[in-house]
Amino acid sequence: MKYRMLTRADAPGVAELFRSVYGDEYAFPTYYDPEALWRENEASRILSAIALTEEDRVVGHLAAFRSAPFDGFYEGGAAVVHADHRKGGVLEHMEVCLVQSVEFMSSAQEFATDAATHHPYSQKAAVRFGYRESALRVSNMPRSQESGWKRESLICMSSPVKERPCTWHLPADFADRLTGRRPNRTIVSDSRKPEGLSQIVLQFFEAAKVARVNIAQVGEDFLERFDAVHRQCLEQGAEVIQVHLNLGCPGAPVALEHLQGRGFFLGGVLYRWFDDDALLLQAVKDDPDWESICAVSEEAQALLKTVREEWENRTPTEWAG
Repeated sequence: MKYRMLTRADAPGVAELFRSVYGDEYAFPTYYDPEALWRENEASRILSAIALTEEDRVVGHLAAFRSAPFDGFYEGGAAVVHADHRKGGVLEHMEVCLVQSVEFMSSAQEFATDAATHHPYSQKAAVRFGYRESALRVSNMPRSQESGWKRESLICMSSPVKERPCTWHLPADFADRLTGRRPNRTIVSDSRKPEGLSQIVLQFFEAAKVARVNIAQVGEDFLERFDAVHRQCLEQGAEVIQVHLNLGCPGAPVALEHLQGRGFFLGGVLYRWFDDDALLLQAVKDDPDWESICAVSEEAQALLKTVREEWENRTPTEWAG
């Protein structure tokens, strides 16, 4: 087996691989379009590592892709291995190829993955590669009919590629609830009156009924701006709202207090999401399926305990569109 980063000539083979495994049902069409996939790799928005047979047939693919406001934040995913080659550590070899590549090392500063919680395998694999748990996305995605259509939570795990110090604008007692904090994080507890205009961006994932709200800047108009975005989430039919709050913003404590009053509860920290770290706050329409969450490591178990307590102690609110 051979491993390398994607070349233009390899892209049609990746499309064939995805069709052989998923048919036409994979959620991200870029991987079916050789030219589009190559353009994304050229622009470093996607970095694809592949596995090939000695005859140069593509039988494995693993990507790092940009999924956050900060271009240096990459998430691992789009992992596919042909059914005939799922032994012998193909996925692990592609991971090594990816993270040691010139393309990855020149672009990435943080590498993350969202690990499943209905089984232990993806969490165990991530820990072996040096990822550590930092947040829990509660009720992130619907599962199958066999599960009763219950929603699955995901554990956010990440590893620094190039570390830097960050400041957290947070009340000290709230910062103490965050488990497993990285070094070189400075807590600034004095709250400042927000100035200027807020920067808020909404993403809505229709299939999952999940709204993600990136708050890069908390301005003097924050209360009105956020409430308008919140209404938009509900009107679009969101069942889960995930807010990423920039902890490097001096107005973050004002936003935190406002969101807690709207029923949002702590999910954890997303390191380097904005280049600065982000606080994950979330609200869910229905009670989470806590008993189905498999938390493997001691860190994951502590995170689950904290998030569940935060949910139990949240401000009760009506969920209405």
